[in-house]
Amino acid sequence: MDEVISTDVLVIGGGLGTLAAIEAGRHRQRVVLVDKGILGRSGSTPTSGGYPHVLLPPDLGGDPRDSEATFVDDVIRGGSYLGNPAVAERVAREGVSRFIELHELGVPFEKTPEGKFVVRKSLGETYPKGCPVRGTAGALMGVLRREVYHRGVTVIENVMVTRLFCREGRIAGAFGLCRRTGRRYLFKAKAIILAAGSATGLYLSYSASFLTTGDGYALAYDVGVPLQHLEFQEFTVIPVPRGRPIATSWSATTPSVWSSRPAPSWCRPWPGRCGKAGAPSWTRPRASRPTSSRRSSAWA
Repeated sequence: MDEVISTDVLVIGGGLGTLAAIEAGRHRQRVVLVDKGILGRSGSTPTSGGYPHVLLPPDLGGDPRDSEATFVDDVIRGGSYLGNPAVAERVAREGVSRFIELHELGVPFEKTPEGKFVVRKSLGETYPKGCPVRGTAGALMGVLRREVYHRGVTVIENVMVTRLFCREGRIAGAFGLCRRTGRRYLFKAKAIILAAGSATGLYLSYSASFLTTGDGYALAYDVGVPLQHLEFQEFTVIPVPRGRPIATSWSATTPSVWSSRPAPSWCRPWPGRCGKAGAPSWTRPRASRPTSSRRSSAWA
């Protein structure tokens, strides 16, 4: 082994895993964050648009007609009743607190001349909930990256964690490999947080980052953690009927277009959701393979 690193908390993933690292740092824990790319530039989060959907109170810009019940109903119905109601309820209840924390850290959310937050409505929402960031996800990750270093977190970049280790039924460490030099790392930790993103890069057609290849899924499964909801794939589309875009959550970054040609079997519209029953409208990815420019900008 080339290097052995001991810590209290090991965070695997540098997207929203930065929030876990920041929180652990607040509690004066020794924290190590490992990213297989460059912190703040690799993975899904930097390409997501930086557009959280939050149930804001009216004095902050939220719609006075909105409620926790409406928020949860939008989420559950939008997911065809396959989602976890308990998770949706927690997001509705606690989301505004996390949003305010991001604002206090310096995330530049757009505001109205009156000082309230700009809130926009997206597909599937009864009332507006989307809170755009000036500079989109790049600005969001810039703030989180700065706070990670401010909290004294040790950041190790370009290292891919390939295995977790257990001792007496508990997670005790991880093995990582530098993708550039082949240097081997052994991490010893009291707690490990998996925040390695989804698995969109394993699909032929996808709209999120090709760097999310299910690393966290594989690590968890290898040590016996049960997996669920693998039937869901992260995919973003913008309907553009007759050339007029319809606002969606991630309009700043989606690589999808609207087509009037017959849809393939994997993209048939659902009645009442993607258009009228039997209508030929569907969406297709603009590019299903990463380009060299995307790869170099994400990994540089």
